[in-house]
Amino acid sequence: MLKAIPHILTLSNLFFGCAAVVSLFTGNWNASVIFVFMSGVADFLDGLAARALHVAGELGKQLDSLADVVSFGLVPGLIAYILILRSLGIQYEPIQALHWQAMPGFLITLFSALRLGKFNIDTRQTHEFIGLNTPTNTFFFCGLLWLAGDGYLSQVDTPIFWIVLSVVMSLLLIAPIPMFNFKTTTLGFKGNEIRILFLIGVVLFVIFFGKAALSLAVLYYILLSLAQFLFKKNKTTI
Repeated sequence: MLKAIPHILTLSNLFFGCAAVVSLFTGNWNASVIFVFMSGVADFLDGLAARALHVAGELGKQLDSLADVVSFGLVPGLIAYILILRSLGIQYEPIQALHWQAMPGFLITLFSALRLGKFNIDTRQTHEFIGLNTPTNTFFFCGLLWLAGDGYLSQVDTPIFWIVLSVVMSLLLIAPIPMFNFKTTTLGFKGNEIRILFLIGVVLFVIFFGKAALSLAVLYYILLSLAQFLFKKNKTTI
């Protein structure tokens, strides 16, 4: 029974992802963000449980990616689709029809699936990510959904903006750029400098920017990862 706990957590990730999709279709944006966070928690815990119980295996790895395609692939794609619909002035809450003008938002879903497939066969991503990971990308779009709902993005709320953003974020998912992993093998300051710097930034974002902190934190994460990558690259060439 204990050996099934990681799989149950992975399926919980998928379940909450499905709930997020339904919530998006019906226009319950706040609920969808909550379900995404629950998916994220389940996704984090399933790996911990598998390692703690010594039951990590190929089934869990494949099942995890299949769940992530929905929770962190379909969900951000659907959010982008909704944001494009919204900028076009088309009914989006609830979604009532298929509109091809907004389908470029699902590029995120396609590239998320590609990234997850690459992750499963890439042995380099044990201690860091290569490209933006799908949960972080999903949290970025959840933050944008919050901001759009509160009317904070009116100056950039155009179809072109959302389509270009979808393309950029899709490419970041498969970009050959190392990005630091949130998990750590040590508890001290040494070796965790970038994670501590990230946490300090997140706290400041929450204090000063409220809901905007979610998307800002992801942008900050990307910038920190790029800075670390360039620093290491320059260091090796000196």
